[in-house]
Amino acid sequence: MAEYALIDGIECVLEEVVEHAVSGERICIFATTTGSRRYVTHDEWIEASARFESHAQQWGIVTSQSPPAQKIALFRSLFRGRTDVFARGYLGKDGNIRYGPVCAHGRTSQCPRWTRARRGLKCSDCPNRDYVPLSDHDLNRHFTGADPEYRDVVGLYVLDADCCTHILVADFDKDGWQQETVRYCASCAKHGLMPAVERSRSGNGAHAWLFFAEPVSAKRATRRLCH
Repeated sequence: MAEYALIDGIECVLEEVVEHAVSGERICIFATTTGSRRYVTHDEWIEASARFESHAQQWGIVTSQSPPAQKIALFRSLFRGRTDVFARGYLGKDGNIRYGPVCAHGRTSQCPRWTRARRGLKCSDCPNRDYVPLSDHDLNRHFTGADPEYRDVVGLYVLDADCCTHILVADFDKDGWQQETVRYCASCAKHGLMPAVERSRSGNGAHAWLFFAEPVSAKRATRRLCH
C-alpha cells in the first residue's frame, strides 16, 4: 500500500486502513499537510497515490519510498557542515554515546593516542592527523543504525572557519519537553519559520531543526534561537 497520495491537490499521508462496518469495504484514513484527517475508499487511494508519484517526480519530492541516493542527496542539502572532516560515535564507559573525529590513521601505529605515546593529546594537535570526509557509505550505515556500540553513528562539525553555520537545532529534554517543543514551534511560526522536529534517540526529548540557505554567523543564529 502506497504511503503517500495527492488528493484535491493536497499531499496526504496514509495512517491506517480499516474495514467499513457494514459493507466490509476497505477504507483508507489519512492526514493532510493542512492538518486535517480524512478518509477515502481503497480504490480512490490507489488512484491518488499514482497522482502523487507523478507529482513527486515533477517537483523532486523525496519520501520514505524514494531511492537511497535521493534520500542521501536531500540529507546532504540540509545537514551541511565541514566537508573535510566528520565525527563517528562510540559507546562511552558511562553507557552514553560519545563522538570523535574520523582520521585515516585512527587505531593504527601512526596514532599517538591509540599507541598511548602521548597521553592527553587532542586530535586537533596531532601531527599525524589525516581527517576523512563523510561518504555516502557512512551515511547509509548511519541511517541503518545497526551497531549497538554506536560506531555507525555520524556527527557533523557545523561551524566553518568563519564561525558560520547552515544549521540551528534546539534540544528539548527533561520534564515538560513536549510542551516546550510545541511552544518553540509556535514561536517560530510567528516569524515565518517552520522547524523540522524529530524525537531524540532516547525517546524522552526532541530536536527542532532550522536550515539556512546561506551560512549564518553562529552568534546571529543563537540570538534568533533565544528570541
